[in-house]
Amino acid sequence: MNFKTKAQNLINLKLKNASIPKVYYFKVKDYKKNKITYLKNIKKKFKKKIAIRSSSSREDGINSSNAGMFKSFLNIIPNNEKMLSFYINEVILSYKKKKGGNDEILIQEMVNNVSISGVATSCDKDTFSPYYHINFSKNKDTSLVTSGKDGSKSFIFFKFSKIKPKSLFLKKIINLISELEKKFKNNAIDIEFIIDQKQKLHLVQVRPLAKKSKIIKVDYINQLKKLEKKINKLQLPHHDLLGKKTAFGVMPDW
Repeated sequence: MNFKTKAQNLINLKLKNASIPKVYYFKVKDYKKNKITYLKNIKKKFKKKIAIRSSSSREDGINSSNAGMFKSFLNIIPNNEKMLSFYINEVILSYKKKKGGNDEILIQEMVNNVSISGVATSCDKDTFSPYYHINFSKNKDTSLVTSGKDGSKSFIFFKFSKIKPKSLFLKKIINLISELEKKFKNNAIDIEFIIDQKQKLHLVQVRPLAKKSKIIKVDYINQLKKLEKKINKLQLPHHDLLGKKTAFGVMPDW
């Protein structure tokens, strides 16, 4: 698979390790021609609360992400056409009238009974070294991690480690990232996920991890050896950083 827009990445995916909330999307130019039909389609397709998100060819690209450039809205009631029209128009206005034939609107069903939500990358976003980074929050507020608010936790896993973390939900996320790497034939991806109270994993978004104009080269193996020696010298409790004995995590209750 090749990465496309936010909406098309999701609608074309079939996964073993996660569920994808119901999605529906349309191009802005088509919506403007037949607004009433699209509003009725949304009412017909969705009975639960929805998210109305941007889905543009100018965001989530390999060379630039433009994260947060366009608007998105959560927990919208789908049977109110007036409110649907208002929020869809707000997303369209956030495109700032720049002509883009691939600008879309993504309608996505909200996940109920949220237990854990967060974001994860398949490698270090600065050095692109092989570590899964998982940032998450055990909170009903699904925007807590993506908004940068306090209260989130982090877990870092050496992707070639043969020993998996003890936590079941972390195993699920690692398996999902690994599956997506194979699907897209890309080892630099970024995802948003939700786990509900039944421990079911939902993929909310997947995109390529945008390349920096200048990637910092780091000899991460030697850096970890130095860090491990320092921890041993201080006699602090820790796990093998190179993944030979176990996974490396930064998490108080792992």
